[in-house]
Amino acid sequence: MKPASLPFSDNKPIFIAVEGNIGAGKSRLAQRIAERIEATALLEQAGSNPFLDDFYRQPEQHAFPTQLHFLFARNKLNLQVQEGHLFENRFVADYLIDKELLFASVNLSEQEYQLYKQVYDSMAIDTIKPDLVIYLQTSVAHCRQKLRENRPKQQRLISDEYLSRMNDAYTRFFHFYDDSPLLIVNASDIDLDDDAEFEAFFEALGGHTHGRSYYNPMPIAI
Repeated sequence: MKPASLPFSDNKPIFIAVEGNIGAGKSRLAQRIAERIEATALLEQAGSNPFLDDFYRQPEQHAFPTQLHFLFARNKLNLQVQEGHLFENRFVADYLIDKELLFASVNLSEQEYQLYKQVYDSMAIDTIKPDLVIYLQTSVAHCRQKLRENRPKQQRLISDEYLSRMNDAYTRFFHFYDDSPLLIVNASDIDLDDDAEFEAFFEALGGHTHGRSYYNPMPIAI
């Protein structure tokens, strides 16, 4: 099958980043888009972070190593994008490394954050700006339901309070984000695992390549 076309120049790589809270569906959507446009999917393996379960149980004690592990893993994927762009490749990632300092500021103490920032700065992370960022905006209830379905053991360790804090952090981050075209998706009211809804979303995707835009196919009650 011929790769689906997107309104990006044919003579340059394509890099799409999908973001959202835990359980928003970012990994699944990134995978589907990558398959649709014959791109390389860069997916985080949250289960490979050996500190994560301990962090959910006792966040204050385990936040720092958890955050560092994610930083190193995400930067490794980031380097793949940088190197791949030399060969005109296509990538769809389920993360945006630019948010690292924001999430560190939420999860770390002030002293830990300053140390983390020194590590972050010493790595001199040079990111390639995505051609499009897709933010899956979801409710805590939606995230909870998806976690029950897809990560039943881990979901018991993740509190609604933490999901709410992360939603607030994402809202603050994307309120000011303007480094790349941004598509904000009302992901609580659509099922992007459904083939018909995914096709409708993908059909609309090509129209969101400049500035900030929104995807909410639900009819508005009058």
